[in-house]
Amino acid sequence: MRKKQKPACDYLLNVKDLSFKFGRQKILEDINFTVKAGESTSLIGPSGSGKTTLLRICSGLLEAEKGIVDIHYKNIGFMFQTPRLLPWEKAHKNIMIGLQARHKPYEESMAKVIAIAKKLGLTEDDLDKYPYQLSGGM
Repeated sequence: MRKKQKPACDYLLNVKDLSFKFGRQKILEDINFTVKAGESTSLIGPSGSGKTTLLRICSGLLEAEKGIVDIHYKNIGFMFQTPRLLPWEKAHKNIMIGLQARHKPYEESMAKVIAIAKKLGLTEDDLDKYPYQLSGGM
């Protein structure tokens, strides 16, 4: 899957022929839509229909099997339904998740991770710990 980031235009997001599967189970197949600048868009469907998977692909948290996600804006965000950290990833990876969609060099992203960690009161040693190893009261 290709991701493009371009200057402002008449749309913010264009998804073309997007497909995704977990193992043999097809979750998304040939999804196409456009979100135009100034437009309000809702994504609705029953539980398990692939809404979250689609949003994770658009935000760079998952890689699609095929298709194009054409992004025409820099700031993209993703909010989980309940606040959480990924317990299988170390602190620096949890912080870096939000930076991955920007496709910046690792060194540049890591410098931002360290700056964010300092604002959160985390040391560089803390960045190499798993969430359960950090104090919940930090």
